Amino acid sequence: MPGHTKLLAAREAKVDGRYKIRFELLNLSSLEVERWADKPSSLSVFYRSQAPAWKARTVSIR
Repeated sequence: MPGHTKLLAAREAKVDGRYKIRFELLNLSSLEVERWADKPSSLSVFYRSQAPAWKARTVSIR
C-alpha cells in the first residue's frame, strides 16, 4: 500500500483436496497479521488504495 506500513499477502493452500485462498493485511514492522479475509475487497484499508492495474494483472485473483 503506497505510503503505508501495511502489506497485502495472498496465500493459497491445498487443504483436504481443496484450495483455500486467504488475503492478509500485515504490519511491515512486525509482520503480524492484523486482518484477514477470503477476498481483498473485504479488507477496506487495502481496497481504498487498490490500483486497477494490479487487479487486472494479478494472478492471486482468479
